[in-house]
Amino acid sequence: MAELGTIHIMPIGVDVGHVKTAIREPRYWPIRKIYLIHSPDNSRDKLKQIAVKLKKDLEKMGDLQGKKFPVILRELSPTGAFEMEPVLNEIRKIESQEHGDEPNPYQDIVVNVTGGTNIMAVASMWAAGSLKLDSYYVLREDLNPGLKSYLVPIATPKYNRFSISANNPDHQQILDVLSKQTFDWEGIPEPSKERVKVFQNIKNSDWNAKETRKGVATLKDLLEIIGEPYMGKDGKKKYKVSPRTTQNRLDLMQADGLLDQKNNIPKHSVKGGKEYPRHEYFIDQRAVLVSISSMGKSALIGYKPTK
Repeated sequence: MAELGTIHIMPIGVDVGHVKTAIREPRYWPIRKIYLIHSPDNSRDKLKQIAVKLKKDLEKMGDLQGKKFPVILRELSPTGAFEMEPVLNEIRKIESQEHGDEPNPYQDIVVNVTGGTNIMAVASMWAAGSLKLDSYYVLREDLNPGLKSYLVPIATPKYNRFSISANNPDHQQILDVLSKQTFDWEGIPEPSKERVKVFQNIKNSDWNAKETRKGVATLKDLLEIIGEPYMGKDGKKKYKVSPRTTQNRLDLMQADGLLDQKNNIPKHSVKGGKEYPRHEYFIDQRAVLVSISSMGKSALIGYKPTK
């Protein structure tokens, strides 16, 4: 039988008093393990040093029952505390590592959403709800003296592991395929170039510069990859998965926040003859670009393709 206990996931910043307050509370005893998600040191704050010191303090303290527990540090990138995706990914990785495919009934995971930046707190709540984990907030003792408990359980909406889509093998396959796609754009040329027309809709877009976007594909290309086309006995092109079926799945996944579909594809067309070509740059609003979202990327952590 696995060892009984609660695993705490705690994003932290400069102020770490809430962590020590939390471990003194019996609500989630015994403590099995603590993960501290922190930022690296920067020019203003020694955030990694704060995390390292806190780890040492906690491992010495144990809980009030005298039980010791390991403390594991997870460091974000320099900008990770101000983006949803890195925090979501870390919590998703921890949950996948600890629970695997099936939750362990002897090891609950709870998320402390008190510390770190506001973005870290929002991402932590989002992750907790999506992964069906309990979460809590810690009140400051100096501002709320005399309370019996400083832990406030949060009734986080429990989605089905990033909504229904993340457990659906067909949807997981689409996410896996989409995550490996790239979309290349050459950018808009200098205005001085002759015989070039740049439409206003692309001037006002975010497609001005040359770039390669990962996890992005045209709907047309994605339907072909997922559909696995083949030539039928009648000589006509057929699909193992019909474009209509794939489109229905994409629509459900978009509703669940796992991807985005937009009529927003930059195009470069050449008109006229070889001698006097005319170049046009514009946004093709009839074509669809599909992009994997932060939640979609997080839902893939721990995913293993079946084929």
